[in-house]
Amino acid sequence: MQEPDLKQILNENKWAITSIAGLQFYDYDEDDELIGSIRPAHGDRVQLVRRPDNKYDHNAVEIWWRDARFQLGHVPRREAAELAPLLDSGANVRGYIWTGGDGQAWTAQIVLVHDDIPDGWYTRSVDEAAEELYSWMDTRDQDPEQTVDEIIQRRNATRERRMAILATFIPLMFTNDERDPELPPEPPRSLRGKTIGWWDQIPDGAGLMTKTAWSEAGFNIKRRVKKPFAWIEYSNGRRFVRYDLYASSQVTPKKPTKKRPSDRQLAKKLINDEVM
Repeated sequence: MQEPDLKQILNENKWAITSIAGLQFYDYDEDDELIGSIRPAHGDRVQLVRRPDNKYDHNAVEIWWRDARFQLGHVPRREAAELAPLLDSGANVRGYIWTGGDGQAWTAQIVLVHDDIPDGWYTRSVDEAAEELYSWMDTRDQDPEQTVDEIIQRRNATRERRMAILATFIPLMFTNDERDPELPPEPPRSLRGKTIGWWDQIPDGAGLMTKTAWSEAGFNIKRRVKKPFAWIEYSNGRRFVRYDLYASSQVTPKKPTKKRPSDRQLAKKLINDEVM
């Protein structure tokens, strides 16, 4: 049975958001030969691993990604003190990426889902989110003695805050977002560095294509890629043809355009159109 998407999970369960501590000390934002940059995306599942033998914090809870292949960091000490007893009792606390961050410390966040998350922690998350939402919904001028410049400055700041918050929720509002093309699965590792004799030897549906084919699908080859994943060679009459083939892990979606706006661009459009 397929697991429901993050929007459905958050609508049906108790949840709380927390930052990921220690990003700079583990695998986060490093480069992996197979998947590229170790920077997760909104909605990705993470694994929570208890480390009671940690000499610095017996409540330590590590955060791992991609089936526990890469450690992103750990739950902050305050939240770990509340979360550890829950995990030790055998509770199946689910974790998902809320925001993947920008490569700097404390910029990535996870959302934890479980009905027994401590009430105080859950209330903090809800209250903070509600306060943010109320603030950007309220565009009234609070101080009648404000100058015109002060009013304009405050309204601009409010607008920026509204766009930032709304952009965070765009992936939840548009769950089947067609702005980002779907990335095909990675080809078998057995094909890495191999020369293929004909097109039909490429597994059906595998993400192994030429640079031109990837471009037509909405992707660019990552700048750091030095060589292709595999090659295809065959004789075409008297000519010998060779094409470089690149895998899913070697490409990245093209930059936002007018046809495929970024989350922030879409949030700006929604606010300008007064949809919200």
